[in-house]
Amino acid sequence: MNDGLEILVGQGQGGAVNLARAIRHNGYRVTLTTTQWPRDEFIRHESNYVFARGPPGAEPNYFGEGGNVLVGNGFLLCGDGISNIARESRSIPPSDFLGDNGPEKLEAAHSTLASAYRNFFSDTRIHVIPTGKCDGIGHNHIDMSVLLLNNSKIVYFDAHHNRIGLALPCLQRAAQSEGLSLRVMDDHASEVWYPLNALVLDGASEDLVYVDSKATALRAALKKDGVRAIAVDLPQHYDPCGKQNCMTNTICFDDKDRILRRLAAG
Repeated sequence: MNDGLEILVGQGQGGAVNLARAIRHNGYRVTLTTTQWPRDEFIRHESNYVFARGPPGAEPNYFGEGGNVLVGNGFLLCGDGISNIARESRSIPPSDFLGDNGPEKLEAAHSTLASAYRNFFSDTRIHVIPTGKCDGIGHNHIDMSVLLLNNSKIVYFDAHHNRIGLALPCLQRAAQSEGLSLRVMDDHASEVWYPLNALVLDGASEDLVYVDSKATALRAALKKDGVRAIAVDLPQHYDPCGKQNCMTNTICFDDKDRILRRLAAG
C-alpha cells in the first residue's frame, strides 16, 4: 500500500509495540528502534533530511529537531521555542517574541527566525507560531499543541496546552494564508496530556491519524470532520511528554539503512 515509506517507531514512555502494530496493520512498513523520540532526531522535507545532531562535539542543530516543525504542502508551521537558543535569534530580546514591544518588533523577530529556518528549508513558506509554557502548562515544541492534516486541509489548535496569547492569532493568519480550516479545542477534560501530539500519515487521498485511546475530544473532532482516526493505547496517557508523533518519524524506504546507521552513531 505504501511501498515508498518506512515508519520508525521509538520507545517513548511505553506502548511502542501497540503503536507499531497499529501502523503495520494499515499497510506501512515499520521498524522498531531503540531511540526514545525519533521525531526529534531529524526532519524529512520533500526528499531531504535535516538532522538535529551532527558529529560529536558539534553544536546541536535545533532547526532539525522535528518537534519544532509541522510540514505542510509547500509551507512549514514552525515553533518559536528555539528563539532563545538558536544562534541566529538568541540576541533578540524574549520580550520581542512575546509581543511586549509592539507588533513591529514581533514581526521583525518572527522574520529573523523564519529566515533562519529557511536556511535549511529553502523555497518554502514559513509561518512562525508561538509555543512554550504559560501558567505552568505548555511545551516549546509546536507538535504538542498543533495538529496539521494536509489532505483534509485542517489544522487543530489546543488552547489548553498552548496558553501563549499570541499563538492563536498567528495560527489564524497562517491558516488563512494556506487555505486551512482552523479548529480550536480546549481539551482540559481529556485524560491525555498533549492529545494533539498524534501521528498523521497522509496517503494518496486521506489522512490517517493515530491518536491516544483516551483522547476522546480529539477523536470526536476528527470524526466530525470525516477524518479516519485509529485509537492506540499508550500506558502513560497523562505524562507531560510526547505521544504518537514524538514516538515516530517517517523515512523513504531506500534511505532506511543510512538513517538507522546515523541514529545508532548518535
